[in-house]
Amino acid sequence: FTKKKKKTEVAELNAANARCVKVLDKAIESLASGMELEAPSKVVENKPTAINAAAADNSIVAEYESVVLDWCRQTEALLNEKEGMVSSEDGEIGPRTELEYWRSRMGKLNSIIEQLKGENCRVVLAVLQVNKSRVIKRWKTNDN
Repeated sequence: FTKKKKKTEVAELNAANARCVKVLDKAIESLASGMELEAPSKVVENKPTAINAAAADNSIVAEYESVVLDWCRQTEALLNEKEGMVSSEDGEIGPRTELEYWRSRMGKLNSIIEQLKGENCRVVLAVLQVNKSRVIKRWKTNDN
């Protein structure tokens, strides 16, 4: 470490650091570009008695059906998104642009998956399953 570094070595190190920072910025950007699923205004506890009571309450079921239908529309739109939508800011289409498209798409899908793993989403779906709502059939079609 006592040796002085050559100017070329320092320049190479700085360039490598700049590339690393750019890659990390892109990764953070793709994670932040996720989709936000609508959350219900009425929250039900994740307990069987609360879920059964909510399934018997028509106002809660109606709201949850509306929320799940919105989730279905959002996920269907994302899944049906055309690959032809790939373009960059400067109008060039190439491997880097294609990579950005797929990175963005992965970020959106991962954000939806993470939200669906959450307790609130699971409770919403459980209430509709106990209620035997028709909306749950559409959701299961999307989920598969």
